[in-house]
Amino acid sequence: MLPSSQDLAFFIEMTKTLNISRSSEKIGVTQSALSQSLKRLEINIGVPLFIRTKTGLKLTKAGGKLLKRTSLLLDTWENLKNDVIRDTNVLRGRYTLGMHEAVAMYSLSSFLPQIMTLHPELEFSFVHEPSRILTEKVISFNLDFALVVNPIKHPDLIIKEICVDYFTLWISPHISPKNIELPLIYTPDLIQAQTIKKGLDKSPFHFKRSILTSSIEVVKKCTLEEVGVGILPTRIARLDLPKGEALKIYDQKAPKFKDKICLVYRYETQNVPAIKNLSQTLRKLLKAL
Repeated sequence: MLPSSQDLAFFIEMTKTLNISRSSEKIGVTQSALSQSLKRLEINIGVPLFIRTKTGLKLTKAGGKLLKRTSLLLDTWENLKNDVIRDTNVLRGRYTLGMHEAVAMYSLSSFLPQIMTLHPELEFSFVHEPSRILTEKVISFNLDFALVVNPIKHPDLIIKEICVDYFTLWISPHISPKNIELPLIYTPDLIQAQTIKKGLDKSPFHFKRSILTSSIEVVKKCTLEEVGVGILPTRIARLDLPKGEALKIYDQKAPKFKDKICLVYRYETQNVPAIKNLSQTLRKLLKAL
């Protein structure tokens, strides 16, 4: 199997500094990512490329030979890649798009029917995981795009904000918020829920009991069925409910958490015509969120 061009580029940078820490700073990736890149390359080549010493790295004989050929190989690859993608404007084939299940619930209908109609040769594979994992998968080339919540800036990523959402407390319109026996229902793994729970400890709103679940959908269902007060994002709380059954905010003074929903993809793909076209189309269709 051929090594990735990124792993080869990282290898060249490491030969300049002979130090993983300094190389990671210059490239703008973590030391862990750089070490994994080197490990992949050495497994691919089949021999060690560096000797690890107390002061840093030292090229092996095999590493020296690889270095002489790598620059030429990367130049050839870049020229070949540019020739192939230069006129690729038509959106066809399968793209992988990641999003948390909660985000998928209200976003898919905003773009999927239209984009599939606009581009008859386009296909999608959706991946539903937490935003942090999806972001890592975009960085590691395992996803083409991801629609993620509050992404952390990374030198390999383009991040385009699509919309905002707010987590807060929600309740069924058929029960009184003054009922002090109502339990708090939330997903403890979500930072949004954790932050609101801490805010409640310092507020006049107190709950004697709680119900924990790993599913936002279960939080919503239990809230709708008058079990208790749910910590929910606004877009999920209001999704697909008739007017008379719609959940209501527990109290306007209750703690809130602002979410930024963003489209993320790798920096080097931004000028590939097909990727650029797909990114612009997704952003345009998702703007209505």
